[in-house]
Amino acid sequence: MAHRISTRISLRWLPDPPSEPTDTLVFNVGDYFMDLRVLKADGSIDWGMAGERQILSKDPRKSHASSLRSEL
Repeated sequence: MAHRISTRISLRWLPDPPSEPTDTLVFNVGDYFMDLRVLKADGSIDWGMAGERQILSKDPRKSHASSLRSEL
């Protein structure tokens, strides 16, 4: 079972400069994921989602994420 932990350094919406108002952490274990975003300013949860990722095709790579829980 493959697993991965990743974080986001910044996000950019043109024409604005890159920024990152949250500590964003994503856990992937097998076909499941959990994405948690905590605001750096006050430590509150900004957004969270967990669910199952389904691979629709490998070439070209296409996937679908079905949410198990989309609000905290």
